[in-house]
Formats: sequence, structure tokens, C-alpha cells
Amino acid sequence: MATFIGLMVGLKWFKGPSDNQQQEVDQEEEVCDANNQWCEQTISGHQTSMRISTPEGDTVITPTPITIEFKGLAEAESLRVRMSGYNMYMGQFDIDLQRQGDSWQANTPLPSCTPDHDMIWRIKFLPPYTGTYYFTSTDQVTEEKIP
Repeated sequence: MATFIGLMVGLKWFKGPSDNQQQEVDQEEEVCDANNQWCEQTISGHQTSMRISTPEGDTVITPTPITIEFKGLAEAESLRVRMSGYNMYMGQFDIDLQRQGDSWQANTPLPSCTPDHDMIWRIKFLPPYTGTYYFTSTDQVTEEKIP
């Protein structure tokens, strides 16, 4: 997670932060990596939580199917998010979450990224809701090289 935060802060610094960007950096220092752990975030003024999981276990290794699990916004009739790369352009994918009792869920494939490169993904809520979650993945080649 420290690498994740370092990448987020480093990317903002590299772009030459303005006052607004510096404020974003300060807020992003507490960003939670939703990769297989519940993270909390305020979405449109409501406390929510999300995690990203895979059938493979503790690490999101691309390419793989992922499950987005979300708790909160009980009053919502529907929820839609946009998934995109944060540190690398990977296109963007709109995903409809389905209500599962008092939570929401979606299954979607996660594309492969450049070998030997950790990827930071952004999940941004689409109107009428606003807010963002982040998670990381690594490629299959990197995982095979670890003894």
C-alpha cells in the first residue's frame, strides 16, 4: 500500500501541482487500496465501502475477472461506475452494479497491462453520485518472477 500511495503522490507532484492539486495530494495520502480489503469513502455525502476481489486470492493479477463489492447508498435505484487506468491509459469501462440485498455487486474482466508494471485503477461513480475508489493490480509475468 505504501507503493500505491507513493505512486499517487508522485504522479501529482510530477505534474507540477497547483494549489488545487496540492490539496488533492494531501487527501490522496490516505487513499485505501481496495484490492481485497474493504475501503471506506464518502460518496455524495454518504459513508460507503468497497473492495475488489478475484477468484485467484489475495493479489489482483491481470488479466483476470474481478468482483466489485460495494456497501452504501441504500436509497439508490441504480448505480453505475466508470473504471479506468490512473497511471496508464487503459481505456474506460462503464459498469452497472446490481443490488444484492443491502449491497451492490458487479463482475467484470480486468484487462492485461504492460509487463513488469503495477497498475493503479480508478473506479469513479457516475451521476447522480460522485466519488472515487482506487485499487491496484500486477501482471502475470511479474508474479511468476517472484521466488
